[in-house]
Amino acid sequence: MKTAPDPRRGVVYVASRLVVDAVTTFAPGALAVADGSVLLAGSKADVLRASPANYSRMEFPGAAIVPGLVNAHVHLQIPRLTDPAGKSLPVPPSFVDWILRVIAWKRGADPASFAANFKEAAGEALSFGTTTVGEIAGPDLSVYDGCPLRARVFAEGIGLEPPVAPVVLAMVSAAIDRLETSAASNPLIACGVSPHTLYTVGETLLRSLA
Repeated sequence: MKTAPDPRRGVVYVASRLVVDAVTTFAPGALAVADGSVLLAGSKADVLRASPANYSRMEFPGAAIVPGLVNAHVHLQIPRLTDPAGKSLPVPPSFVDWILRVIAWKRGADPASFAANFKEAAGEALSFGTTTVGEIAGPDLSVYDGCPLRARVFAEGIGLEPPVAPVVLAMVSAAIDRLETSAASNPLIACGVSPHTLYTVGETLLRSLA
């Protein structure tokens, strides 16, 4: 069985198409990668000419290399919801039904499951070409220390009534402090704040989060 090339030695990936951006395409195209960084991108001939002779080559005929996809709103710690037997539940008939299903899951979820859910979802995202996400922070903030995706992680605030605003604000502030710790050690992470929705965030909390 042939082993994959070691990226630390350098690899040139060649495909029938290389899509650089919305207006730039090379056919055929190539990327030269080393130590996890793209060093060269362009036409196959130019990249092969400029790459070190010891770089390995991987060919993808009939395929296109495209920039990583972006999913602007994800909840990576929420799994595919199943019944007690582990069978996937049918699509809920309405948004409200879906929200109620998620609330019920969260109330009964094993705290140890959040990290496992995150790892599975992040791996699946990468396998389908998604490299960047806007993630709504889940209950286990430690998972972002090793997040393999480039992520803006939002600490979410929810609360309609004015008396709860200080409590929610304190929780959001604590979450931001923890996320900043993740960002300090993981360059893929940045943190942010997200009021949930107009129907779940009152004016007092919204102004506090601004």
